[in-house]
Amino acid sequence: MDGVARVVLDSWKEIGTHLRRTVRTVQRWERFEGLPVRRLTHARAASVFAYSDELDAWWTKRLQGTPIDAQERPA
Repeated sequence: MDGVARVVLDSWKEIGTHLRRTVRTVQRWERFEGLPVRRLTHARAASVFAYSDELDAWWTKRLQGTPIDAQERPA
């Protein structure tokens, strides 16, 4: 990454704020549109996080009308 630290967004609220959308919208985009969100599974629940650069790349592709391939989703 050229020595630049990646910005980590560590909640649905932060992800939504970054994309200027509601929490419900970004959760829907994760389920149906391939929004690159990652999950850390814990004993009782899971937490989510995303990298801002990946979200920005996803958004750019979406604006250009490029299909978002499910295989492009992060592990």
